[in-house]
Amino acid sequence: MNFLKAGMHKLPEYMQLRQAVESNALPAVATGLSGIHKATIINALVQDTNKTALLLAADEAEAQRICQDLTSMGLRSFIYPTRDFTFRNVESASREYEHQRIQVLSRILKHDCDVVVACMDAALQYTIPPNELEGRMIELKKGQTVSLEQVVQSLVRCGYVRAEQIDGTGQFAVRGSILDVFSYTNELPYRIDFFGKEVESIRTFEVETQLSTGKLEEVYIVANVCGQEASGISILDFIDKNTILICHNLSWVIDRISAIASESLSEQTLIAEEGDRYAMQKIIDVTAFQKKITTFRRIDYGTSSEANAPAVIRFNCAPQGVYHKNFDLVSQSFSQFIEKGYTLYILSDSEKQIERLQAIFEERGDSISFTPVLKTLHEGFIDNDLKIGCFTDHQIFD
Repeated sequence: MNFLKAGMHKLPEYMQLRQAVESNALPAVATGLSGIHKATIINALVQDTNKTALLLAADEAEAQRICQDLTSMGLRSFIYPTRDFTFRNVESASREYEHQRIQVLSRILKHDCDVVVACMDAALQYTIPPNELEGRMIELKKGQTVSLEQVVQSLVRCGYVRAEQIDGTGQFAVRGSILDVFSYTNELPYRIDFFGKEVESIRTFEVETQLSTGKLEEVYIVANVCGQEASGISILDFIDKNTILICHNLSWVIDRISAIASESLSEQTLIAEEGDRYAMQKIIDVTAFQKKITTFRRIDYGTSSEANAPAVIRFNCAPQGVYHKNFDLVSQSFSQFIEKGYTLYILSDSEKQIERLQAIFEERGDSISFTPVLKTLHEGFIDNDLKIGCFTDHQIFD
């Protein structure tokens, strides 16, 4: 996807937006963006400015789409999940939600992420303060001088349980000089080999096969801090003050957080014991959140706040058209773009799909040239200033 970033550098609108971020002439309003173009802009900004970004998505569907696209572009992108208050009392769902959030927070703390994507619901919920989380983390590096006994004592203090063989998070096992530990914030357990009082090697491994899956230079093992966020802070207080904040627009944010704060569970839900009657007590102060959001370098991609913005940047792009496998329409559309001097890219995860499309054009006798890209996004787009068209195979073939 490097061609997308290279294309941004040729675009005056993008360079204007980048300059606004670097000079802190914000908030800036970026209009005319298709859904996928938001991810393209974020990808370039994060890499060019060497800053992290927090995107407040309209809903979970948008959050998932943008996060997947950013990951396809090579960024370390993570969803900060929303607690479902309706089923908060279901213990297993609660633990999974808490651990997912702690995973993201620990990555923020370790500067091990580029973009965090959150719904407004998630952003309003309390989270543990960074100093408390950092105080409950065990850092181990290859070559570090520390005894196995010291690490075991630290694990016990952090709430980990000793087992003969680990099969789930929150457990550790010792076999001679080897320590297996399943952190609450990692999908795979760690196998740490000691040589005397030195960490000799760190690997991840599969629980079922016990086979190693990769080598690591360092790991952070996080304590079980689930449930300790009730008197905490918002994610805006957790992230670095230089983080780029991206949202629809400020008026939309205020309306949305006000609506969330006024929500309540139905009487039927409470009677059925399917909800958390104390849910609203786990929402941060809305007025404080509104004030905090204005202190960040902020980019709005809506239009209602244009009049008050120091910078308004208008992009000239559109989403990919709908073809429904109608190759007469595809051929006509692509030919028109080529005649106008557009460069066409076809995005697909499958080389066979690219070959299939090329074969269809050849069989039809269409003289259509395009550049294949063996990665895909959730939707294609047309940038009329850069004169490029990015089309996804799944949208062409339905």
